[in-house]
Amino acid sequence: MKKIILFILSIILLSSCNTSDKISEKDIPKEADLYAKTFVNNLIIGEIDTCYAQFDIQFQNLELKNFLLKLNQSILNKKMIGLSILQYSINSIYSDNPMTQYELVYEYQYPEFYLYYTFQIQKIDGKMTIYHLNISILNNSIKEINRFTFKDKGFIHYFFFIIMILIPLFIIITIIFCIKTPMKRKWLWILFILIGFVGFKLNWTTGYSEIQLVHFKILGAGFIKYGAVNPWILSFSIPVGAIIFWFKRAGIKRKKLREFEESIDNTVQPL
Repeated sequence: MKKIILFILSIILLSSCNTSDKISEKDIPKEADLYAKTFVNNLIIGEIDTCYAQFDIQFQNLELKNFLLKLNQSILNKKMIGLSILQYSINSIYSDNPMTQYELVYEYQYPEFYLYYTFQIQKIDGKMTIYHLNISILNNSIKEINRFTFKDKGFIHYFFFIIMILIPLFIIITIIFCIKTPMKRKWLWILFILIGFVGFKLNWTTGYSEIQLVHFKILGAGFIKYGAVNPWILSFSIPVGAIIFWFKRAGIKRKKLREFEESIDNTVQPL
């Protein structure tokens, strides 16, 4: 019994939420970070040619230079009041021509707006270049936009939130009853009960929902957030195993009741 309970607790801990808002400075790829920040600093002071040269040669054209000029004009004489890195990733490709790819997302805060730079930088033969840059301007911080809150939320948000509480609770209660029910292959039943099938997902920020027919989730529900630039994703699955167990348990109880009645009939002697 104790081993089963410890197993269940371990599963609950492993299936807890996953968030990554906080980034440790020591984990940021320093070389790529410096390369990206140098680009932005040059852009702010109007060193357009230097910024232009940082791009991969295949993207260097008049359209890019005009874009950089317009961007410089939009932030010219604007006082920056905050800077933070929101997300980063590193991908190394080992082949005849090894390459390292970096993605970094920065938030530059100004009094009137927030400016976001998403850099995709590649390093080949020791040389770094920008091969993609996405820039967006928002009136509010993306952290605030993607904050988990019930303000201005609709029915589907409350529905998902309540279901995400009820399904794990239903599964845990079912497992407890499964442990106490005399039946064969109990461990297999516990594993079957733990997993939910068919996924339902909700983007908490936008309210967009989707169904995934091929989907499995431990404890039938969960929520996740990959970095500050991404919204919370809530999801739940149908607890098929738990539902089937209760029909199985009802059948076991009926069988036990019949056996008990038969044993009573066999022990009662006619007068």
